[in-house]
Formats: sequence, structure tokens, C-alpha cells
Amino acid sequence: MDFSRASWAVRAYYRIWLALPYCRQGMIGAGVYGLSKAGRARFSEFPNLIADDGYIRALFAESERGKVEGAYSVVRAPASLRWLMKIKVRSRLGQKELALKYPNLLTNEQKDYGGGLRQLLGKPLLWPAAVVYLYVAVGSRWRAQKQLKKLDGYQWDRDLSSRN
Repeated sequence: MDFSRASWAVRAYYRIWLALPYCRQGMIGAGVYGLSKAGRARFSEFPNLIADDGYIRALFAESERGKVEGAYSVVRAPASLRWLMKIKVRSRLGQKELALKYPNLLTNEQKDYGGGLRQLLGKPLLWPAAVVYLYVAVGSRWRAQKQLKKLDGYQWDRDLSSRN
């Protein structure tokens, strides 16, 4: 993650998010994914979904996912909490849409929220960052739930603050 343009609040959010077991183990936010020929054969067309990357990820169990050692991509963090909230609402809305349209795929997604919470409780210096994280996590879920009712008219919301 490139935090060169990010505010303290954005940095605080990612300090927690990037430490979560789901992010550390699941290649979340990697910016790039690739498929083998056999992996691509698991579906005919890319679905018209907000979370098209989530769809691809959910097609594979964690044991089927891999990393290319030495390869990386740079993902620029949003500049402000406002822009971070926009992309997190989009992400949450995409997850909700994926769950509605492809509920059977969600068995491949493992999230250990309890493990993340236990780690956080043992590190009091992270508690201020956790407040920012919780604000974004709860706020983005609430806003996504509201937008789910008008999903057909959804306009893709992206972070313009991290683009040149």
C-alpha cells in the first residue's frame, strides 16, 4: 500500500485492516489476480457484478489460491476518510450483491473476526486506530445496506483521490 497521500485517519484504518487475518492470509487488496486455464474454465463469462474480483476469489478455496513469489502491485490508499468510505461502501455493496446472486460461493470465504478482535484487544496502542476502523466498517455496512435497495441504478463509485 502506498500511503504517501493518505491522511492519518486513512492510515489508521489500514493499520487495523491490513493486520486482520483475513487480509494477511487471503490476498485481499492485492490489486491483481491471475487464473490458470483450469481456473478460467470454472465459469463461462465474467458476471456483471460490482464485486467481480470477489466472484473470482470465491470460486476457489483458500487452499487453491497461491502467490507468485517476488511479484507485487502497488495499491494507492485514498487520500481522505471521505474517499475511503466511498470505496468501502462500494466494496460492501459488492459483497452483498455477490451474496444475493451467488450464495453458494460464500463457503470459500473464511473470515476470523474473533481472531482479529483478540489480537486487537492485546494491543492497546492500536485502540485509537480501531475507532477509525470501526467507524468505517459500521458506516460502510449501513450505507451499503441502504444502497442495496436501489442496486439497479448504482453508479460505480471509485476513489479519485488516489489517481494521477
